[in-house]
Amino acid sequence: MATSCDPADINYNLCLAITDRMADDSHRLDLAWWGVWGVVGLLLVLIIVPMWLSAWGFERKVAGHG
Repeated sequence: MATSCDPADINYNLCLAITDRMADDSHRLDLAWWGVWGVVGLLLVLIIVPMWLSAWGFERKVAGHG
């Protein structure tokens, strides 16, 4: 975010506080999205891997029935 505060403005300190807060919120939102995508990726792996293993017959080889 490229928001600039004018030192001559009467609300300069408020402007600095708000822009700092927006930068912190943006960083937290980025971390939250990475967390969400991490969970989605893990769920996809947990769903797809067993299907892939059963499609290739790995559970029979592991159990000794192959």
